[in-house]
Amino acid sequence: MLYKERPISSLTNIISTVNIKLGRVLLYGFVLVMLGSGCKSPASELQELDLMSDGIPIKIKAPVGAKVKKKDMGLFQDITIKDGEGFYIQITAGQLYNSNAKVRKTEELEAIKQLISFSRIIKEDEQGFIFERKKGDELTYDFRRIKIQGETEYLFQTGLVGNFDLESVELMYDAVK
Repeated sequence: MLYKERPISSLTNIISTVNIKLGRVLLYGFVLVMLGSGCKSPASELQELDLMSDGIPIKIKAPVGAKVKKKDMGLFQDITIKDGEGFYIQITAGQLYNSNAKVRKTEELEAIKQLISFSRIIKEDEQGFIFERKKGDELTYDFRRIKIQGETEYLFQTGLVGNFDLESVELMYDAVK
């Protein structure tokens, strides 16, 4: 005999092993293709939104199709930008009382720390901060950011209605930088 015969069961095991390895390779390849092409971060879904058409000389980032509403409240203007439940920004534009944004941020921070629902500061920079609040047993997040432009102060925060997770608040905070 020139070659050694293998039993059929050994051949079946070899084919089975090759099929399992090939299946794994195909599965891993499929997963990598899906991860690489189909997943976008929430921040990549935002586009520049110029609020000048609403009389506010500010540009922020917002989801495509976000709804902008403006109310004139006499001494200040109230602007909301909303898209679904996870993106809701409120901007209050009013007369400038202190031209130092750092001082205004500190004043806002001290006022927030006095709230009964205040829990802790998550992130802070020169113009604003993200903080955690406790509503009963539930944790929710909010932010404040101050921008001074000319004789107008802009206060950015989450919408007044709703509970927001940290990821949504970080996205909104970055959208108003």
